[in-house]
Amino acid sequence: MGYSHGDNVTLSWSGVSNASNSDWIGAYLVNDDVQSTAPIKYQYASYDPQYLATGSGSFVFRLMNMRDDYVFYFFRNGIKSPIVAAKSNSVKVDNPNEPLQGRISLTNQTGEVKVSWTTKNRNVLIEPNFDAGVLFQFSSSPQVRWGFSSGSFEFTVSAYSYSYTAEDMCGPPATTIGYRSPGTFHSAIIKNLKPSQRVFYIFGDPQHGLSEEYSFRNVPLPGASVNVIAFGDLGQFAIDHSLQQEEQAPSRNTTNGIEAELNNTDLVLHIGDISCKWMDDSDQPLSVMPYKVVTNCADARGYTSQWEQFHDQLEPISTSVPYMTAIGNHERDWPGTGTTGDKDSGGECGVAYELRFPMPTPGRDLPWYSFDFGVLHVMVMSTEQDFAPGSPQHTYFMNDLAKINRTKTPWVIFSGHRPFYIDSTNWEPHGAFINTFDLEITPRNISKPIDVCGYLCTLLDRDQTVALQIRFAFEDILYENKIDLIFGAHHHSYQRSCHVYRSKCQESGDYLGPVVVNIGMAGATNSQNIEPIQPEIFKFVDDSHHGYTRIFANTTHFHMQYIRGDDRQVHDDFVLTK
Repeated sequence: MGYSHGDNVTLSWSGVSNASNSDWIGAYLVNDDVQSTAPIKYQYASYDPQYLATGSGSFVFRLMNMRDDYVFYFFRNGIKSPIVAAKSNSVKVDNPNEPLQGRISLTNQTGEVKVSWTTKNRNVLIEPNFDAGVLFQFSSSPQVRWGFSSGSFEFTVSAYSYSYTAEDMCGPPATTIGYRSPGTFHSAIIKNLKPSQRVFYIFGDPQHGLSEEYSFRNVPLPGASVNVIAFGDLGQFAIDHSLQQEEQAPSRNTTNGIEAELNNTDLVLHIGDISCKWMDDSDQPLSVMPYKVVTNCADARGYTSQWEQFHDQLEPISTSVPYMTAIGNHERDWPGTGTTGDKDSGGECGVAYELRFPMPTPGRDLPWYSFDFGVLHVMVMSTEQDFAPGSPQHTYFMNDLAKINRTKTPWVIFSGHRPFYIDSTNWEPHGAFINTFDLEITPRNISKPIDVCGYLCTLLDRDQTVALQIRFAFEDILYENKIDLIFGAHHHSYQRSCHVYRSKCQESGDYLGPVVVNIGMAGATNSQNIEPIQPEIFKFVDDSHHGYTRIFANTTHFHMQYIRGDDRQVHDDFVLTK
C-alpha cells in the first residue's frame, strides 16, 4: 500500500476489551521513537461512535507527504502514562521527492520572482561512477520550468538547495520532541520578467517528478494600481478532523476566503506568527503526549509536523501570488539571542522561518526589508530584534525612508508583527488595566523608553510595553516622512485608529498622521483583553471574530476593508485619498 500527498487512509481496529475514552491512535513516521517524539496527528478511538460498545472502529486520516513511510500506534492507559497496545503495518510513501510546499516571493531586484519548494533529496555531488564513465553525478537536479502560456515551459532555471537540522536551532521542543527532518528546500529565481506579465510554471526534478502547473502575475509597474490581502497570526487546521498540537479552525475560513479572491489578488502580506501551535497555561511547550488543556496560541514553535500542515493549507495561495512575510515572536524569540520575548519560538530561534520563507532581507538573521509594489512602498520590520535608534535595523529604515519616491509609490506602509498602537490591557503579567493613552510621551525629550514606562519595559514583552518602545524608536521619524499607514498584529483582533500621532487624533493640517491598523485576527484564538473604555484613538475594534483585510490602492485612493471569515462580508471599510 502506497500513498501520495493528500491521500486518505482508513485505519481500522477491533477486538479491544474494556474500551475506554482514553484510548487513542497516533500517526508517526516509521523511524520515529514514540517515546521521544510527538505524534504528527492523532485521534481518540471513541471518535468512532461504536467503539465504546463494540471495541471496534475506524478513522480516516489524511496523510501529508513527509518524505517517509507512516505507521500508526494504538495507545491505552490515557495520555499521561500511555501504553502501546498495537502497531499497524506501514503505509509506504510512493515518492519521497514529490515536490510540495510551493511558495513564491519577491527578491530585491525588479523583474524577478523566487520560487521555493520542498523535497527529500538535496542537490549534492555524490560518488562518481568511473566504470560507467560518470565523473560528476548529482543526487537531484531541482529546477523550475516556465513560460508565458499554459502547458508551454520553454525556459528552465536551476535551483539551489538548503536545509536545517536540530543542531542549527536553539532548544526544545525544536531540538527534541518536535524535530523531524524538514526535508530539503529548493529556490530558483525567474528573471527578466516584464511588469504584470503572467507566468506559468512547474517545479521539481525530472528524475523524481515535477509539480502540477501553477501561474502568477509579475510585479506591476511603479505607480500601477494593486490589490493586496493582509493579515497576521494565521495558524492551521487539519481537514480530516484529526487532532494535533494545535487547532485553529478559523484559519480555514480565512484561507478559503483568500483562495476565493486569488483572481483579483496581486500579493499577500502576512505579518508574523506564520503558523500556529497551542501552548499550555504554564507557557511551556506541549509534552510528547498529544493533549493538554490549552488557552493561548503560538506558532509552529519547533514542531516540524505543524509546518508541514501549514504549508499544505497555504500552498494554493502561496503558489499563486507573492507571499511576503514578517517575522514574529513565535518565529524568532529565544533567551540569550537578543530578542524581545522569551521562549516564544519553541527553540526555532528564526531558523525554520527564514529558510522556509526567504525574504529580500539584508542577510541571515536580519529579517527586515522593504519593497515597492505598484503604488505601494512596504516596510517590514522585525519587532523581535533591536530596533532602537542607532541599531542596524533602525539605520536600515532611516536610509530606506530617504530613498522613497512618492511619485512612483505615493502610499507608504510601515509594518511589523507587534502593534504600534493597541487597545489592550496587557501591560503586566496579570493584565491589570493601565490607561496608556493618558501618558504624555515625548520621545525626543527622553533618553530611552525606560524613562517613560519604568521597570516594566525592561522586563516584559507585553502589548503596551513593546508598542511604547516601537513608538519611541519610530513615531516621530514616520510622522516627519508622512507615512500613510502602520500595520501590526500579535494581538489577535482587528483594530483601526484615527489619524494618530503621539496618542492623539489629528484633525487639521495637510498631513494628519498615519492610520494604524491591527490585523492579528486571521486564525489564532481571539485576544479579548481590551480596555473597559475604548480609547478615543480607535474607531473600530473587533476582538471576537477572525478574517483578513482586502486592499485596493491607486495613485489617489487607498481603500481597505476588513472581511470576516465566517460570512465573507465587509465589517469595516475606510478610504484614504491624496
